[in-house]
Formats: sequence, C-alpha cells, structure tokens
Amino acid sequence: NVKSNYIPVTGEKVKTVVPELIDTFDEPVPTPNGILHALMSDAISAKGYRVVLSGVGGDEVFYGYHDHFLYFLYYLEQHDLKRFKTELDCWQRGQKRPLSVYEKFKEFLSSDGVRFSPDFLARSQGFDYRNCLIRDLRDNHLKPQALYEGLDLDPRGKQILDMWRLTLPYTLKMDDRFYMSRGLETRHPLLDYRLVEFGLNLPVNLKIRCGVSKFILRSAIKGFIPSDRRKDTKKIGLNFPIDKWMRGSLREWVRENLASKNNPVYNYLDFNFVERVLADHFSGNGNHSLKLWDLINVNLWLKKHFSFV
Repeated sequence: NVKSNYIPVTGEKVKTVVPELIDTFDEPVPTPNGILHALMSDAISAKGYRVVLSGVGGDEVFYGYHDHFLYFLYYLEQHDLKRFKTELDCWQRGQKRPLSVYEKFKEFLSSDGVRFSPDFLARSQGFDYRNCLIRDLRDNHLKPQALYEGLDLDPRGKQILDMWRLTLPYTLKMDDRFYMSRGLETRHPLLDYRLVEFGLNLPVNLKIRCGVSKFILRSAIKGFIPSDRRKDTKKIGLNFPIDKWMRGSLREWVRENLASKNNPVYNYLDFNFVERVLADHFSGNGNHSLKLWDLINVNLWLKKHFSFV
C-alpha cells in the first residue's frame, strides 16, 4: 500500500537544471546524478515535507557499485581461486559483462592510471583523459595522487577509499547543498558509525555472493519488500542515460560547450584531443559521457564566474 511518486527526467531537463546546480553547488557538479538530487528535492519540497531519510551510503557500506565486483574478483583470484571461478561466471551472467573487462581491469591496476582515478569503469578504453589538458598543465602541474597510500587493493580498501575520497564526500556535499537550498534536511541512517564499522568488517562472502551485490543487506530485508526486487541484480548504483542523451537530445548542448575554441575551458584543455573524445562518443565507439559532463560543467562554471579576454 505504498504510494509511488514518479518524477520524469529527460535530456531537455538537464539543460535547464545544470546552470542552477552550479550556482547552488558553487563549483562544477562532480556527477550527473546531481540532477536527480535536485529533481527529487524539488518534488519532495512541493509536497510540504521538511525532513527526509536518505539511502546514501548503502553502496559504500555494503558493497554495491559496479566496480566493487572487479575489486572483489581480483581479491578472490589472489586468495580463493576455486570461488573466484564461480563468482567470475556469476558476474558475467548476472551483470552481462565480458571477461575482457576484468582482464583490462587487472592491467589497469598495474598502471599508474589507478593513482589518478581508481574508478576503472568510468574510463573509456583507449583514452587517457589526462591528455585533455594542455601540455603545460599536464607536464608541470598534474601529479599522481597517493590515493591508495596505506590501503590494500582489496574490497575493504576500496570501501574505505570510496567513503574517504571518492564517492561519499561528493554525494553528501550534493545532498547538503541541493536539499538545504530547498529548505529540506536529509538524514542518513546507513551512515551511522556502527553500521559503517559493521560493513567494513564483513567478510567478503557477505558483501557479494553468487553475483549479487550488497548480499547481507538484501538478506536482512527478506519479507519486507517483494522478492523479485530484493534479488534484482540490475539494482546497482543509480544512473540515467546521459551517454545516449549526449548523442541525441543533448548533442547540440554538448557541442555548444565543447566544439568551439572560444569556450573558456580551452584556456586549460587541448582542443584537438577533446575533439577526438567528442567524435568517439558521438559515433558510439566509446562512452565518454562522464568526462564530457566534467568538461561542460567546468566550462559553464568559468562562463558564470570568470571573465576571459
């Protein structure tokens, strides 16, 4: 008897919402999912609510992101080869991922790319996004970050990194800015420190099992939600088809911000390399939507707050 509230999200909506998001955030918005925060906060506020409970932290605490499977498989290959083979097969079938993704992930871990961004799946194959920068910035100012200093490349180490450096800080900041700008307070029960400590110290077989992420959380809610939703292996992360929109309804918006050297972002970017990225994305050969989102946000932010002669 729960009443559902559906919020339509379209590519056209993105163009109208993003400038407002940048104003509210005071800087480029780090992920397209900021749009979802803004639209949900608008819809909730319109109904008169002033305090909401959020599920933020569930994927970090209980292991629910796409790249968590890769770190999990890598750990098993080092420590439990028999189970590794079973889980690799479950991952390929359940997540519809080819074996080549895992093989390339292992190559990625041995490269210096992991020091810049350990999110392997956000990096389109064959493109090193550091080359987006002009040579002076790339050679003299871009330095590797010791993201994994003091951490192992294992499931727990990746969880800590997500909570400390990668996903959670930005998500909480977006929550705070976008909801509070509408007079809404968000509370995050899954980030109670006792749950966080519990999640970090779970054995790996309770994080992912038989290709199912957040295994212990899904087990705990048995009987509370329909079984087909609880066991749905497609329920992972929260994204919308920004990559397809950038090839369709948002194509001109992308070109407006990145296809001309007159845009202020080209004070810092290599125009020819970004042109290659655009062409690769528009043709469908690669998915560069997250990097294009970064560059467009920087461009809009520069236009809004800085003047260039």
